Amino acid sequence: MTWNTRNSSNGSSPERDWRSQGSGAVAAVMAAVMTVASFGIVSFGMASCAQTNPRLDCGNGLLDTQETCDDGNREPGDGCDSDCRIEPGFSCFGEPSLCQTGCGDSSIAGLEECDDGNLLSGDGCDNACAIESGFTCTGEPSQCASLCGDGALASTEACDDGNTMAGDGCSTTCQVEDGWVCTGDPSQCEAVCGNNTLDAGEECDGALLDSETCSTMPGDFTGGTLACSAWCTFDIGGCITAGCGNEIIDSGEMCDDGNLTTGDGCTANCQVEDGWACTGMPSQCVLLCGNTTLDPGEDCDDALLGAMTCTTVPGGFTGGTLGCTWDCQFNTSSCTTCGNNVPEPGEACEDGNTTAGDGCSPTCQVEDLPVLYWATGDPAVWSQMTITYAGDPHAPQTPIVAAANADQRDYAYVFTATTYHQLSLPGHQWIDHGSLNTRFSGVVGSQLGSALGISWPADSTTTVALITTTAQVYMYGEDNTTGVVTPDPTNPSPLEWPGDPLAPSPTAGRAAFQTLNNANGWTDHDVYSLCFDSEPSTPPGANVGPYTGIITTSDQLYLNNSSYCFLFYEQMPTSGFAPFTQSGAPATAGLVATFYSTEHGNRLYVIIEP
Repeated sequence: MTWNTRNSSNGSSPERDWRSQGSGAVAAVMAAVMTVASFGIVSFGMASCAQTNPRLDCGNGLLDTQETCDDGNREPGDGCDSDCRIEPGFSCFGEPSLCQTGCGDSSIAGLEECDDGNLLSGDGCDNACAIESGFTCTGEPSQCASLCGDGALASTEACDDGNTMAGDGCSTTCQVEDGWVCTGDPSQCEAVCGNNTLDAGEECDGALLDSETCSTMPGDFTGGTLACSAWCTFDIGGCITAGCGNEIIDSGEMCDDGNLTTGDGCTANCQVEDGWACTGMPSQCVLLCGNTTLDPGEDCDDALLGAMTCTTVPGGFTGGTLGCTWDCQFNTSSCTTCGNNVPEPGEACEDGNTTAGDGCSPTCQVEDLPVLYWATGDPAVWSQMTITYAGDPHAPQTPIVAAANADQRDYAYVFTATTYHQLSLPGHQWIDHGSLNTRFSGVVGSQLGSALGISWPADSTTTVALITTTAQVYMYGEDNTTGVVTPDPTNPSPLEWPGDPLAPSPTAGRAAFQTLNNANGWTDHDVYSLCFDSEPSTPPGANVGPYTGIITTSDQLYLNNSSYCFLFYEQMPTSGFAPFTQSGAPATAGLVATFYSTEHGNRLYVIIEP
């Protein structure tokens, strides 16, 4: 493939024509050079300001005109400030002035640590305005509160054991906990129950049963062992009656574990409790629920759900997390019904349907959809639209990898690894789609890296170039009248820029575009000076166009002259290209495809794939 130049019939600037000339390189399909902008540094001067004190006699120890105090110095903070004015919270008298704070005036001054507006001690701020032990004070007037956990009894504290832990006798709010006695400062707390003394309110304490036995307890017990609980109340779990509780499975009994306690698997009338299994004499009972085995009667057991999910259990759920209750039944409280217009836990969105491709997935999770941006004008103004595919058979439904302009056909091509899609220009409607290789035979879609469309006015054919990540170029001609696509017989050709030191790596391209003019003024290179040293220089920007841009995988933009000598002349970060410096421009990190429409608004199109 070679680049040829030709002059238009009306004598206007030479145009570019892509024509097959054997197996030569395809030139200038992509590129970018950034001119380095230099920045000037402006230094600013600031005028100095002199400040004078109108009272030069302040600090001489004498009360002069306009002075309310004079303590012989001009140091602030001692009651008399540097202008010989009495500071807030102080009173001053005499020559030289003696200044003192007013404890009890609600204002903290001088050496005062607090001032609560009174001279009472015991309320946190004493009569000398010092914070009392066990208190903390803030604000003016000071608000003082006892500091629970500092080991000092103060204010409304019933105890203070030096911490704010619960369960040690002194609560988190420094109150004595039930069943405890606390003394001292810091407090020492001891449990009343468990001290082997029958204190008031206790039925028993440890081995002290107050002469009671199973036989004296209500319940017609015939024997067994009476015990004392950890709460100093009688524990009759070891007491037995004739029959049930004698460790022998008698007639009518399903179990007998030697006690009449319910909740251990064998009831007080010796029946096996739900969710338990009991064997032997005396009976040994174990819980079925919680043994990580699906036993009869169980829906589930902890994390064992029997391969069931929210979508397979009854209820019409569409998503969420299925759980298991304490009694081994399915817990559907975290299951959701997507599409019911009711936001539920676990749903990131709720649009009232379960259609994919509209931004909210069939399981009510936010979909990351590609976005089409376009810019025009100088400075560039950006617009955008989300590429949804819900209900649109022609829209891309898999990741987009490239795009190419076909202006004379009034649409652009958008490619995935397996499909092509036609986007109308300037209407931005999806009008057709199909298999990639059905229309563009030969190209390996999984290797497709970028594409380029050359659609010149008055030409009968639009050229589409598909460039692979292996630096191969596949060329196709599309008849502007019939739409028939014909592959170039030399496909594929190697992509190369021999002898051009500013050219990017042939395998580095990820997006490309070509303009037919410089209508937006985004680049101002003098092409005559670039190509022909003997030609007279022309104003910057007058002859830039068409030019080709290629964006690489390292997010660099290369610009190539496409009119005369087809050399790369600028390189820059993509974000430094004029349109991308304007408000509303997309972040270039997600950029996967670009194309330029000259016939429909001189627009640069960018596709961002999340």
